[in-house]
Amino acid sequence: TVKNLPAGLVASQALLDFAGSGNASCTAVDHTLGVLTFAIPSAPSSSAAAVALRLHLPTTSLVLPRDFKYLARKKAVVLQVSPARASIRASTTARIAVSNLPGTDSPDDVSVEVVWP
Repeated sequence: TVKNLPAGLVASQALLDFAGSGNASCTAVDHTLGVLTFAIPSAPSSSAAAVALRLHLPTTSLVLPRDFKYLARKKAVVLQVSPARASIRASTTARIAVSNLPGTDSPDDVSVEVVWP
């Protein structure tokens, strides 16, 4: 929440600097609640890291009082494949149960590679 959010501020005028990790573009401004929404950039590495934040607005720049912390990515683990066997002569639907699979907005973002032994 930003107190005293500049009147008339639009999303394109706000930028969040993730020191050393890139910038986040503002995607929405809610003047009633004083809330700016940002698309957070990917972490610079797969390990956990704390990043200092600086908010840039048209008339000022603010250093945020707390660092943003990227959490370490958990490795996805296949729990079960069903059926365990199928003919190679006919198409078969398989169900794959996975834990720690990162979220996605679309099934098109997920792909499976079958490797023959």
